[in-house]
Amino acid sequence: EAIRIKPRAARAYEGRGYAYAYLQKYERAIEDYTLAIRIEPQTAELYAARAVFYHELGDPQRSMQDWETACELDKQYCD
Repeated sequence: EAIRIKPRAARAYEGRGYAYAYLQKYERAIEDYTLAIRIEPQTAELYAARAVFYHELGDPQRSMQDWETACELDKQYCD
């Protein structure tokens, strides 16, 4: 409902993506987090979460790319 009302609300996509991840539907989660990142590309936590989903899907290259971006944006993701 939130996405229908405010399609440019990154948090709405993040929330739905989190729900998909909880259901282990990682491809769908990645789609929503990618949309959220397009809206808020400077939000490190979005990249960090998407990195986890890529890892769960067995895609270490994309996972590492997202971890590196998250680290560049926020040093707490560098460890």
